[in-house]
Amino acid sequence: MKKMKISQHRPVYRQITDHFREMIMSGEFPPGSKLPSSQEIATTVGSDAATVHTALRQLVKEGLITRQPRRGTFVRGRQEEMTQVGLFMGGSFRESTRYERSLFGALEDLLRRSRLSYKVFIDPRPLQEQVDDLPELAKSIEQQQIQGIIGVKMDRRNLRWLQKLPIPGAYHVSGKEDGIVGFNLMPMVQISLARLRAQGCRTVALIVPFLPEMPDIFGGGKDRLEFLLKFTDVAHAMGLEVNDELIRLPSGLIAGDRAAHLFGYEQVQALWKLPTHPDGLIVYPDTVVEGAILAIAELGISRDLKTVFHRNKLVGMFCPFPVNWVQSDEAEVAAALVEQLRKKMRGEPAPAMNTAFQMIPSPD
Repeated sequence: MKKMKISQHRPVYRQITDHFREMIMSGEFPPGSKLPSSQEIATTVGSDAATVHTALRQLVKEGLITRQPRRGTFVRGRQEEMTQVGLFMGGSFRESTRYERSLFGALEDLLRRSRLSYKVFIDPRPLQEQVDDLPELAKSIEQQQIQGIIGVKMDRRNLRWLQKLPIPGAYHVSGKEDGIVGFNLMPMVQISLARLRAQGCRTVALIVPFLPEMPDIFGGGKDRLEFLLKFTDVAHAMGLEVNDELIRLPSGLIAGDRAAHLFGYEQVQALWKLPTHPDGLIVYPDTVVEGAILAIAELGISRDLKTVFHRNKLVGMFCPFPVNWVQSDEAEVAAALVEQLRKKMRGEPAPAMNTAFQMIPSPD
């Protein structure tokens, strides 16, 4: 192994990562070759095994190496094809949302069409206990039954330990790490506001189940805060009026579809108790939309209000009055997750990405 010089000006683990990446890419460690043990590397560079583990973990994420318990660390074959993946769900199907079940179905369909086998891993533990490895998943990795993992129903509690697994992974969760697939809400807001302005709206309300400071386990807290701050700026830039009373947020965490339905229903009712009513309304996501539709129908205000509602393409939604739909597509999310995993398998960069929203306007 080529001798490594440690600088005092950069974190040691990053230097170790860069060193072994260079050696793998140059062919000094060819596909299939075994790397020295973590302790051997630590002794050579004058560090400790924990630092080496952190350094090599990044190369696992990049798809350059695979770590096999009790066997060692090996350079992954560049020509290696992905044949079987794991699909992870943090909780049972009964506890999942319609969107999560729909996304799971889209992934199953895509994997079958791609002739890829898959194995499902459902973590039955209470959410607060899903903070370390799932034994069944760890065993499958040890027995080399799967080559990569896709996280479908999860949050950042799961993400912490899933990212430490010795196989590449792609995850549907908020964040900016490699392999993540999420949603960027600002383009959704821009096309929604533009549509309402085109329909002649002057005052716009927003209903979203976001807390400005989300618990760390959900991730995306800073993004949601930025979203709430920019919503007003974008609206004003388009000549639309919005104020704090018209941005309807929850007082606490919204958990589950029923709570989301109730939140949407109550917030429409609250908006119509204000002295001045908005003539435009944006509601996100679809679980909140269902309650908003019921409230609008009960109040009989659909003719007085232009609306942009979110829905997921494969779930669909019934609305008894004309509405603009801003739509996300589970099939696109599934394709992005599989492509992120393929990139990691090939050892290519897989920066976090967001899937797009499509505006489906109502008949004017």
